[in-house]
Amino acid sequence: RLPSYSGSSPGSSREALVVAFGDAKLCAHLIASAKRAGVAVRLLRYEASAGHRQMVEKLLALFRSLPSEQLVVKLDGSDVVLARDAGGERGLHERWQSLGGGVVFSAEAALFFHLGPNKVDCESVARYPESPTVYRFLNSGGYAGSAGDLARVLEAALRLVEGSWTSKDDQSVYANYFTHSSYLAHSGHSGGPSAPLIELDYCQDMFAVLSGPAATAQFSVLKIRRVDGGFVHAVTGTRPLVAHLPGRGK
Repeated sequence: RLPSYSGSSPGSSREALVVAFGDAKLCAHLIASAKRAGVAVRLLRYEASAGHRQMVEKLLALFRSLPSEQLVVKLDGSDVVLARDAGGERGLHERWQSLGGGVVFSAEAALFFHLGPNKVDCESVARYPESPTVYRFLNSGGYAGSAGDLARVLEAALRLVEGSWTSKDDQSVYANYFTHSSYLAHSGHSGGPSAPLIELDYCQDMFAVLSGPAATAQFSVLKIRRVDGGFVHAVTGTRPLVAHLPGRGK
């Protein structure tokens, strides 16, 4: 049985199922913040030696096992915290619905895990649609969607990289699917994927990704500008429910 912290038990009906990879020690900050926010976290494990392929396979198995309409919020474990005023599972569900209720991935200003052998090539990077903010690129450290839609996206994403994925990271798999499907959808080409399109949280409404040179400064402002237990984003002025500080210095 997978551990749960605060909120309802893993087997009960949920407005939002939050999952993260790691053990209780690694995910201590996430677990503590989730308790304050009234959200349960289900922890998943994978063997580091197996690479991210096992992580992706475990997620796909989980998505397939859940009712198709179940909202799942997947978070990185060690470098993510929830806002105290997230509003519990209902708050997460309402914020996701306000973003369209589709498959929503966090967005970042920096470009990581996109270039190199068996990753997204330069042509695919050029296919990234423009963003209304500095946050243009997909980040897989936080995303949300119904279990059914997430399973279909992941199945389609894996088909695109079949035979070429080194399993070093999962972000390249999602990014490849995002740039491929977005290009087809916006260029009038036929033969687009049958799975849902990924939408990026460009304005950091749900997920704040604090990576890049200004990460430390942004996070400091976020900590200073807390209002009723929540975050105010230093760049977009939004009230994200999740703060993610990936990379070094976290």
